Amino acid sequence: MKTLFSILLILLCFTINGQIIFEEKFESKNIGFNLASEGYELTKISTYSGTVTAEVIENSGNKYARMEASPNGSAQMQIAKPITIEPGKVYTFEVESKDLLKGN
Repeated sequence: MKTLFSILLILLCFTINGQIIFEEKFESKNIGFNLASEGYELTKISTYSGTVTAEVIENSGNKYARMEASPNGSAQMQIAKPITIEPGKVYTFEVESKDLLKGN
């Protein structure tokens, strides 16, 4: 019983010490907002000659980010937003989707 209590206490400490250093709320952004203008980095494979974009779109009341390659092709695109973290702190990566965007 003491062991279980100790484990729960340790997990609680990690949870309390965790910090949210980056959270994106697309609901507050306008539809069509260009995410590259807000520090998001868009990358593509070097052999792809087209362009990639990322913008906020809406589906059934839910706003989210959408990347698009133009013209359509194998851009192998990625989106990232660099953040600063401190050594020795616990961080959690979490992605949430809502309503129709949830997987089955």
